[in-house]
Amino acid sequence: MKVCVFGNKSTTSAVLRHLTSHHAKPHSLVTLSKENISQLEISGVDRDIASQAESLGIHVYGTASYGLKSTYDQDFFSKEAFDLGICTGWQRLIPQEILNTFRLGVFGWHGSGFNLPNGRGRSPLNWTIRLGMHEVFHNCFKYAEGADTGEIYDTLRFTVNKDDCIADVLEKAKAHIQDSALSLIRDAANGPIHLSQQANYPAIQFPALNEASGRIYPSIMQGADVINIIRSCSFPFPGSYLYDQNRNTKIRIWKAEINEGIKDLRIGYARMVGKVLLVRCRDAVISSNDFKFESTKIDKVADSIDFLCG
Repeated sequence: MKVCVFGNKSTTSAVLRHLTSHHAKPHSLVTLSKENISQLEISGVDRDIASQAESLGIHVYGTASYGLKSTYDQDFFSKEAFDLGICTGWQRLIPQEILNTFRLGVFGWHGSGFNLPNGRGRSPLNWTIRLGMHEVFHNCFKYAEGADTGEIYDTLRFTVNKDDCIADVLEKAKAHIQDSALSLIRDAANGPIHLSQQANYPAIQFPALNEASGRIYPSIMQGADVINIIRSCSFPFPGSYLYDQNRNTKIRIWKAEINEGIKDLRIGYARMVGKVLLVRCRDAVISSNDFKFESTKIDKVADSIDFLCG
């Protein structure tokens, strides 16, 4: 069984180690070249992934482009004629011409608070937290020409706890990726892979999130919604932020909670009390002791002086 793994993230590295330790070592890793990977902002990237794969005895192919549309990349797949592809930590569609070179197809994972076909699109796990949802349908599916449209291999449902941040949800997803990748290889080696069709009806799709999507506007947002955004943007993503208009700087926030003890803070304003940041949203005050003023010119903010933050 000649298996190829696509990916650039720590999740990809974990899959390589898991498969190798269970006697299912992939033949090749397809990852961005060092030059390409250094030019892109990829949340959760593993910049040492190539050397880790090589230390496991896995051949490494550094792509000419992320979109795999160059003749150089397409020739590689045509020549190698892989049996099975496993894709995790690769944030681009794989061209149909390359999918067609795999005897059994390429498989990846997609999870959100909606089950497929609902929940297709970008950043689905981040959106699940952002929307305050409490469950993930995490699907392993065969790649097709349309994004997230392929046949389903298996689905794991897991809970999103009230205080889970995106890193916690990614860990739950990673466990399923490792287990189902191993099951997929073993099933492929022993007979046909059993798949089920997705329903074909109008469905909800998520748009992409970016740095600007993490901005908090406390003067027009509810406290619970702000906390969900903070949870959804935390490590390994860039983090949510307030904009401190007095100092012309961002305040990056990694964790927060509702604070019911503060009653005198005006909507849209923040206050430092010791090492705690307090922010008044439309309906509630949130507090954080895990935050950072991004300007290097700001060493300390005076206690109990309210400042406008949107």
